[in-house]
Amino acid sequence: MVPRAADVVIVGGGSCGSVLAARLSEDPACSVLLIESGAGDPVPASPTPAHILPIGPGSPRVRLYSTTLRRGLAGTLVRGRGPGGSGAVNGAYFVRATPADLESWGSTIGGGPGRTGWSYGDALPYFRRSENDRDFGSSSAHGAAGPVPVSRRPAGEWSTTTARFVAAAEAMGFPGEPDKNAGGPPGIGPVPCNIDRGMRVDPGSAYLAAAAERPNLTVWTGATVAGLQSTAGAVRAVQVIRDGESLLVEAGTAVVAAGAIETPALLWRSGIGDPRILGAATVHPLPGVGREFSDHPEITVPYDPVPRRPAADPLVAERVPPPILEACLNLNSGDGAVEIRPYTASFGDAVPGNPRMPPVLGAALMAPRGRGRMVPHPTDPLGAPRIEHHYLSDPRDKAAAVAAVDLARGLLDASGIGAPIDGMTPHLGTSQHLSGTCPMGSDVGTSVVDQCCRVHGIAGLYIVDTSVFPRVPSRGPHATAVMLAERAAEFIASGFP
Repeated sequence: MVPRAADVVIVGGGSCGSVLAARLSEDPACSVLLIESGAGDPVPASPTPAHILPIGPGSPRVRLYSTTLRRGLAGTLVRGRGPGGSGAVNGAYFVRATPADLESWGSTIGGGPGRTGWSYGDALPYFRRSENDRDFGSSSAHGAAGPVPVSRRPAGEWSTTTARFVAAAEAMGFPGEPDKNAGGPPGIGPVPCNIDRGMRVDPGSAYLAAAAERPNLTVWTGATVAGLQSTAGAVRAVQVIRDGESLLVEAGTAVVAAGAIETPALLWRSGIGDPRILGAATVHPLPGVGREFSDHPEITVPYDPVPRRPAADPLVAERVPPPILEACLNLNSGDGAVEIRPYTASFGDAVPGNPRMPPVLGAALMAPRGRGRMVPHPTDPLGAPRIEHHYLSDPRDKAAAVAAVDLARGLLDASGIGAPIDGMTPHLGTSQHLSGTCPMGSDVGTSVVDQCCRVHGIAGLYIVDTSVFPRVPSRGPHATAVMLAERAAEFIASGFP
């Protein structure tokens, strides 16, 4: 039976949408419809190997978007499709935002500590709720009963690249950071990953699969949401194209969780955005949609690896392959927050279908000052938005990038894992951490949602994904996105008796 109405309609079955669908359907009195544009089985597939990134040419699990990283430099954004979204295809890096990140959100959003505040203390119960930390167990800092397994690869099993990099960083005097999810000072240490026995466990597998058989939860895949219909300042229905048919689904509450690119695109198709861009198509003016966003620029330093001798112990060869990132160095300095990433494999090896590539060290700016901009496709409402990152547009970001590359080169030299390749210069790319296209805040002129993820001025409409982050966290955003969805599910559920 095709539902023509639901208490909650969720647009997007990625990481946040999977969490929301599972949590909201825990109430048997609440009917939930989850709509995902990616094709495939509505029940998420089994977890996938974490050392493989299934994002190569022709992959049905991703959608590619063009961007201009900076003037004259094109780039490609990769976003996951299907249940689990980008969380099902990424590097399984599951590191929380820092206390300073969340305090900065609070200064933007306002409201202070409490039920709707965004301090680290406000967020911590939801970080804990999401995780099953295999290393630290249940404590005031960690959870052990959540759906997402979180672990750090033991130092005794690190790849040669990781072991030598960590040793070099320690020898250079950088402090240790044994638990990057503890909210302590930054340093060198293992990366928490959502991995179980070498397999990536994304929110689709962790949350949605367990909830899929509930009679009050329906999941549609291969369906496109053409627009949101609203009257008298409230969302009433969602227009869906499925199997070539246009359907109007009445929604008690609509939650957009389509990601930092497709969420603003859907708002624009629905007449929600800046009147200077939408013109006569404007239904509800919100100038903050797509106005600015942040992402982590990454400069990769290619190197020629030192040849490795075969392992003498045959058991070593049988160990689970390492994730793409086992440990990293985080630091804050006068040049800004930086993350140096010793990848365990080249992207040619990790991405099926990619050509051979040299291994690289990544040097990422984790608190960039520059802001990007996104506008609708000029002719096709369902087409990809036009995206400009404006990387290194702020002189302070340029200086930080130079310092980060110098540090990466120094660590490369000190570690002995390889030498920079003559003739190959560092390459500016993106960490694929796009955030803030529909930011949370109290100023209706610049923000899109309030502190509870409710769209300003439209009753019954929420946005829950990285588009609402006021700025990208200084660590990768995945764990923070899951926390956001855990917390937003409570905000949304509170609207039901």
